[in-house]
Amino acid sequence: MKNYRRNNYIGKMKKGFKQKLSLLMIACLLFTGYRGLTISGRADSSHTEQNNEIEVSGSQVKVQLLGADLRRAATEAILKGEKVGKSNLRSYSKDQELATEFEEYFDGEKEIYNIPLNSIAENLEESLNAEEAGLQIYVERDAKDLDRLVRKESKESLLLYSKESAVAGLLPKKEEATTVSLTEEEKASDSNLERNTELTGSELITFVYENKSTERMTFQLSVDGNKYPKVTVASKTSLFKQFLGDAKKAQAEAKNAKATEAKAESTEAQTVEASKVEESSAEAKQEVAESKATEATKATEESKASEEARKDDSEVAIVSTAVEAVAESTEAKAEVKREASEEATEAKAEATEAEVKEVAAKAETAQAEKATEAQKAVVEDNSLLKDITEHSEEILPGLQSIRFTQYSLNELGRKSQNVEIEGFGNVQVFYDEAAFDGDVVLEAKRLFKPEEEAEGEKLSKEQVKVLKEYSIYDGAASLDIRFVDKKDSAVEVEPKSPVSVRISIDKKALPAEVSPDAISIHHLVENDQTKDIERVETVVQSTEISRLESKGLSDDEIIDKVQEATNKKTNDDLSTLKKEEISSQKDGETITKEFTVNSFSLFQITYTEIGWCLPIRFHYVDKNFNEIGPTVHVEDEYYSGITYWPNKKGEYVNATFDNPKHIYFKRDIAKQKGLEDPKEAGQAMKFFKGYKFHEVYPFKAQLDFGDPKLKLTPEQQDHYLDHLDVNNANPGDYFDLRYKYSPGLKEFKEGVDFIDDTGFQTVNAKNNGYGVTRWVWYKNGQVQRCGTRDFYFVYDIVPITGFSRLKEDIEARHEKYITNNLDGTYDLTLTGQVKRKTKEKLDIVFLIDTSKNMNLPFDRKHGSEVITETDYDKNESSRKVKVQHYATQMVERLLQNPSYDLQFGIVGFGGSKTGAANIGKALNGGNVTDKAFDDITYVGGYTSSVEKFKTMIKDLPESQGDRTGTNYSAAIMGMRALIDGSFYTDLANTKRESLNGRREVKNGDARRIVIMLTDSDPVYSFIFNDEYENKNEGVKITNKYDETERQADGKLKSFVATLNKGDTYGNGVDFSRVALNQARGLLSMPNEYSAFYSIGVGNEENWRHLKELTEAHGPDQNKAWDKVDENRPDKFIQAQSPLAKNVESKVFNGSTPEKLEESFNEITNLIVSSKATNISIEDTLSENVDLVENSQLKVEVYRLSNNGVEAEGEREGQAKPLSEETLKKMGLNKFETKVVGKKITLTTNPTSFSLPAGYEIRLTAKIKPSLKAYQKLKEGNAAKDEGGDRTDLNDIYKTYLKDTKYANDIKYNGSTHKWGLKTNDEAYFGFAYVDKNGNKQTPKLKYNVPIIKVKNTELKLEKQIKGLEGKAYLNSVGYTPLGISVLKDITFKVYEIDKDKTEKPYLTFKPYQDTISGEQSNAGEFQVDGKTIKRDKVKYDDSNDTLSLNFTITGLDSDKEYRVVETVNETKYVLKDSSTKSETEFKFTGKENDNSVVKLDGTVVKVKNNYSRVIKKKKISLEKEVKNKLGGSVLHPDDVNRDYDFYLRVYKRVERPGWTDEYIPFNSDELLTLRNSFGTLKGKFDDKTVEVPPNSRTYALHFQLKNGEKIEFELDDNLAYDFSEKKITGFDKPEIGKRDKVTEKWDPCTIVDSTSEYWYTCDRMDVNKYSQVKYVNKSTKIPTPTGIVLETAPYVLSIFGFVAMAGAYIAINKKRREA
Repeated sequence: MKNYRRNNYIGKMKKGFKQKLSLLMIACLLFTGYRGLTISGRADSSHTEQNNEIEVSGSQVKVQLLGADLRRAATEAILKGEKVGKSNLRSYSKDQELATEFEEYFDGEKEIYNIPLNSIAENLEESLNAEEAGLQIYVERDAKDLDRLVRKESKESLLLYSKESAVAGLLPKKEEATTVSLTEEEKASDSNLERNTELTGSELITFVYENKSTERMTFQLSVDGNKYPKVTVASKTSLFKQFLGDAKKAQAEAKNAKATEAKAESTEAQTVEASKVEESSAEAKQEVAESKATEATKATEESKASEEARKDDSEVAIVSTAVEAVAESTEAKAEVKREASEEATEAKAEATEAEVKEVAAKAETAQAEKATEAQKAVVEDNSLLKDITEHSEEILPGLQSIRFTQYSLNELGRKSQNVEIEGFGNVQVFYDEAAFDGDVVLEAKRLFKPEEEAEGEKLSKEQVKVLKEYSIYDGAASLDIRFVDKKDSAVEVEPKSPVSVRISIDKKALPAEVSPDAISIHHLVENDQTKDIERVETVVQSTEISRLESKGLSDDEIIDKVQEATNKKTNDDLSTLKKEEISSQKDGETITKEFTVNSFSLFQITYTEIGWCLPIRFHYVDKNFNEIGPTVHVEDEYYSGITYWPNKKGEYVNATFDNPKHIYFKRDIAKQKGLEDPKEAGQAMKFFKGYKFHEVYPFKAQLDFGDPKLKLTPEQQDHYLDHLDVNNANPGDYFDLRYKYSPGLKEFKEGVDFIDDTGFQTVNAKNNGYGVTRWVWYKNGQVQRCGTRDFYFVYDIVPITGFSRLKEDIEARHEKYITNNLDGTYDLTLTGQVKRKTKEKLDIVFLIDTSKNMNLPFDRKHGSEVITETDYDKNESSRKVKVQHYATQMVERLLQNPSYDLQFGIVGFGGSKTGAANIGKALNGGNVTDKAFDDITYVGGYTSSVEKFKTMIKDLPESQGDRTGTNYSAAIMGMRALIDGSFYTDLANTKRESLNGRREVKNGDARRIVIMLTDSDPVYSFIFNDEYENKNEGVKITNKYDETERQADGKLKSFVATLNKGDTYGNGVDFSRVALNQARGLLSMPNEYSAFYSIGVGNEENWRHLKELTEAHGPDQNKAWDKVDENRPDKFIQAQSPLAKNVESKVFNGSTPEKLEESFNEITNLIVSSKATNISIEDTLSENVDLVENSQLKVEVYRLSNNGVEAEGEREGQAKPLSEETLKKMGLNKFETKVVGKKITLTTNPTSFSLPAGYEIRLTAKIKPSLKAYQKLKEGNAAKDEGGDRTDLNDIYKTYLKDTKYANDIKYNGSTHKWGLKTNDEAYFGFAYVDKNGNKQTPKLKYNVPIIKVKNTELKLEKQIKGLEGKAYLNSVGYTPLGISVLKDITFKVYEIDKDKTEKPYLTFKPYQDTISGEQSNAGEFQVDGKTIKRDKVKYDDSNDTLSLNFTITGLDSDKEYRVVETVNETKYVLKDSSTKSETEFKFTGKENDNSVVKLDGTVVKVKNNYSRVIKKKKISLEKEVKNKLGGSVLHPDDVNRDYDFYLRVYKRVERPGWTDEYIPFNSDELLTLRNSFGTLKGKFDDKTVEVPPNSRTYALHFQLKNGEKIEFELDDNLAYDFSEKKITGFDKPEIGKRDKVTEKWDPCTIVDSTSEYWYTCDRMDVNKYSQVKYVNKSTKIPTPTGIVLETAPYVLSIFGFVAMAGAYIAINKKRREA
């Protein structure tokens, strides 16, 4: 039914289909309009596979690029740093504005870089070289004119010609264009600087399409499949024709211009010029209209141009000097007229009538000057055009036409959407296709302030609150930008990856005075879940605004306006203030800003902001704000350079700052490359070795009211305390959030622009037009001061790349050998070691502390007291003595290693301070005297002689003076003097010798290791800069430094000292951050070393900061900026390591002599490390061998002796493997071994562990021949394989050590070239390394294969003992006393049979040894006469009562035969049971002995002994007794004479240890056999058995007893029994007693009355426990004297009846009598 209706509906729709379709389209438009019109991006999307290619087909050029490659090439171009200079090409276009725009773009001022086509893809450029088309691509960094993006596809082409062309020869030469090029030295310097090449997306990409042919060409650009509009470049012939017409017209206008100049001299010049202004303006408007009409249809225009060119190809438009000059003159006139008109109009709108006239007069004057200059360039000679025409053929080949388009990098190859916001501008978003999962629509709208009367949506209360908190509410516009789901506009969609936003603002929507540089954009970032505002991010920061200057205003007027605007802080005041400044700027239609975001919400566009900052003292710090140099005091006046102006009352109300006398800092100079003298950037600027200057930041600190220069009264102090945070400070100037590390920017922001003696200005203030912060100014007669006088010059270490040992010349030695253990097992050992193939040149430089503290004991903690000789360690165990000892020991060991060509150098460093007298003098204003760089006490090297090294280290000069300490900078300077020759000329006061042995490391010729030893943190540094001198100004200032002295009482005294270059700085006691960072800077400069190791000697508290010399670290914790919230994730910045990249480094603990020795050993191992990693050993055992059960794989590392074969002390039996602790220090956590089936593997943890040269890994597995091997032996196939070379130790020693063998041949010479069975299928030694060519190698080296000679040397003996009923061995305890007694009576004798069949005793042993402690039923081994006998764990088989003992006799001769003889003492063994007082006796009954002769072919000798229990007979009795139930001994005659039926059942008892014993009843035959054994008594028993109970399959013997009769018979003592009696009427249940043989008491036995036929005894009774049983039956019959025996019941009833009747009778009679 539904289908029918639907079909019917569709049928109806056919009527008026077009009408309905139209309605449907209108509905769609209405729905799309509901969300705002969305205009798609300019690029068409194509999904075909893209590559980088250029295809030329006739006049069609297709350019196809990949966005990723374009971005990479742009980054490379920026990184290369070759900026495009001013263009040397000249241009012509009918659209002169376009030509001007092109020339302005390539004016050499912008940061523009060329992107070579071949850098995008190989051979891309060659595809154009053979054609007459060209393409140039440029990238502009920090593009600020995004609002002027060239989108002129429909505009004119440009004609370009070179200055070397024929046209240029006919023109008067212009000023030569200068190109930006660097010298080789500048390039080298620049290459060492870090460049921020990270693309932001707002870079401007310019495509210049070149047409060198005489036909027009069309270019089609596509990026990532997105096609952009085609660009057609006109032919150069058509452009020549156009230019020819312009040239003729220009000549005519030139004549008119000259006439105009003459008229200008008349008295009516002003009126005439005004008329010309109007005329020119009208003319200019007409030209613009014509130009637009011409551009209306590109295809039509170009078609006409092409047609005209074909009509007259010979008529060439030629550019000449006259034509160009006339054109420039015309343009100048039009420009002057336009500017004059605009300026006059603006003036009229905003100024008084007088001001209008003044401005107009100035404009006209400027117009006249420009016109005059233009006219001078006009050439009136008609012959010039003729000359140009005559040279046309010569000119044409050197010309080309071009067109250019520009895009931001954000939009290339990306999708885009834009929304027009009425009355404000346009929002466009560029994004990758993967940024959204589905279809989305961009929405954008303006939000208005609640108090604004404009129609539209208002800001929320929360938004208003946040905007006001961040001071971005006023002077701003709010935009709500977001994406929504196309299907549901209520669903907001956030991008999954960053997107780019371009906001183009209509200038009419902003105050007229707002410039593009004043614009900032802030993003109110929302929480993803709650949509609350989390934070405010500045996505666009305002850029540079010129200092506030206006035409016609004096400096005083400017200052008044600025102060007024500052106090009021209103938009109106600011707009008024800026109007004159900005009016001269060239107007544009829009302001465009681009940025990248990860989410959308509210964006606040601000364009007014003003504030002030204040600060003087200079600190030099790293990025942690830790000092790298002393704080400098520059004595100067606050008021220099300032002129104060009084009012009529004599009050100072104003000041000017025109004459600064001292320049402390100029950022533009400081940031220049190749700055040779830091003082060129100001008095405060300094260079620090190894550091790169970054920025200067002011710091906001508390006023020091104790400073006498302030001269503040208490009232003033209170005032400043109250107003410290509101002292008109510029926002962001201080060390605050803006200057902290930003994860987004990954760098500090810009700091101070300049500092002089009148004030300072930050770049932020400069860019935002805030002006200069003054130290002092006057306002309303009162002094205004800054709350800050500190500046932090921030520097950063820039480490260079070192010479790491990444490439190796590696070889390995790996051996596999077998050792016969002579016990049937073998040790299979696989070894591995790695070393260099060739001898390596190795230079080792020791930096040794020579301060007096080194004479102290290890545990001594440093203090403020002066060290004297009385404090020295007198026991030859001082730090100094131990360092000398272990360093020498290390040198001796290394020189013994044949893999290295070694030499050594030594640097002595310390630190000393001048005497107390000089210090006291300094405190009183004098100077401290010192010798330059004398903290470097010694520089010596190189030497390969141990004796020379000993002399050098022993004679190291000690630092002299009362206060010696450690100067790390001295160590590094001395090191550099040794490794690269730096600072050598500064060492005039240093002992130097033997400095001629330095070897080059750059080409890999040598490797250099540095080892630094010190017992202290740095307490001293050097002064490298001493004075500032500006010869031009005649200014010379000597720097003075804050100094301190730590007195003996611990108090710290401060003074200011004048220090010279090379002087020591510091107090010699306290850790100096300046000293540490100075040394870090020095250490970052050299790179000719591959490792830097440090050892802290002595008490660890003395060298807590040593690791910070080489490692990255954070700032000190005791600085003012620590007050910043601890929860700030960006609070601190890590100071990176100063070491050259790729350099190995580690800090070692030498706090005790033992740890010091370990540190030297570990460094030795690191030095000789092979750099081979991923070490592994694999071995797959063959079928011929098995791992010995319960054996463990053994992995050991040995240090080898100098011969590289045996471990140290191995021949003497004293070799010891390295301990786990030592291996861990070498970087090995553990060896990991695994056995899977027959495969054994070994790896290292971590895999990066590198085995040092001179060490060997040994993996040992204990193996034995397999059953398969013995089978092969029996089959005669046990000698099929030959052992490989060096597969036993004797052959290894013989091979490498010449005619030397390890030990006896029996154990160590059984494989090499011997025949047997191979031990493994395959085995490999693997590792990884980087070869000399830089390629990673992972060799797997195959091991040689050992063999085993399968000659069995073992005799296996299996001893079986049967019949002890499980009483010889218990699983829970082992052998029982019975078992031990039995084993001790057994002796085995083994006889050896020679080939002549002669027997001789070989071995005698007992299976149980008295001399062995412990349980001998477990597996183990024991020695008898020096021979080893192994035993397996005893096994007991309870199913056949057999105990099995297995022995293996080892060490036998496989070529001989053997016989085993057993002897047994045939005694009896009694097992007593204390619980039953019974005894069980066993006896030996015989043996089954394989007494034959056996060969050692795996045959097992079995000897079986049989034992049995000695059975004893025990008497058993049963007695029958009958009793009268009423008591008495008289029985009824029937009971006396009758026979009572009894039944005997017999059981075999089976003991089950740990379980209840099992009882098995005798069967019928067994019972009859038992009956026959009773002799004469057997007649008492029936000769047939019966089943009791019936049908139970349990049989019994029947017999009868009379009252008082007793029966006795014998049963074996290992049996059990029970009785039963047949029930008889007239008897109660019998009472049964059983007599316990141990207690001799009768125990009651409860009758088992389970059937109606029998009474049973209570249970089965063991013969050994119970031997007597008694049945007592009670009869219910009463015997009578008459002999009549009746049942007693009738008699009793009769008696009772009689008595009752008699009583009744008497009672009745009594009543009658009474009556």
